[in-house]
Amino acid sequence: SVHMIGYSQFTNLLKQFADNHKVGIRFISEFREQLPNLSTAEIEFPILFVEPVGADTKEFANTLDVNVYCLDRLRKDRKNTEDVLNDTLMILNQDLTRWLEDEVKVLESEQPYPAQVYNNYLLDYTAGWSIRLSVDIERIGLCEIPLNN
Repeated sequence: SVHMIGYSQFTNLLKQFADNHKVGIRFISEFREQLPNLSTAEIEFPILFVEPVGADTKEFANTLDVNVYCLDRLRKDRKNTEDVLNDTLMILNQDLTRWLEDEVKVLESEQPYPAQVYNNYLLDYTAGWSIRLSVDIERIGLCEIPLNN
């Protein structure tokens, strides 16, 4: 069964993944509008960038939707474009999703993760992908609501 967690716990999991990945991925959790503020000169790449998209309430759980971007730097001559697209997609669609399904068990396995591709997306000389992830967040019981009597 899938563990249920909160938003900050989920972003902490993604940070844990990035910190421990052999490629050495920089993790950032922010609103998408903040992406252009990342100077490509100063920041180590690739980056895993997560933005909140929305949440949905069901009877026993709340669903949290996030977009997770994996972007890497393109060379000025763009000769590494295919490598960047290959590597960033593998990080998202294989490494991250398998880890979230099988290791930390916050995603149902075998679901599709449609990926969107980006070229110079809000950051010059970068390319990569994003995937949308939906995780269940536990819904508390009535007696757990922090109210004074």
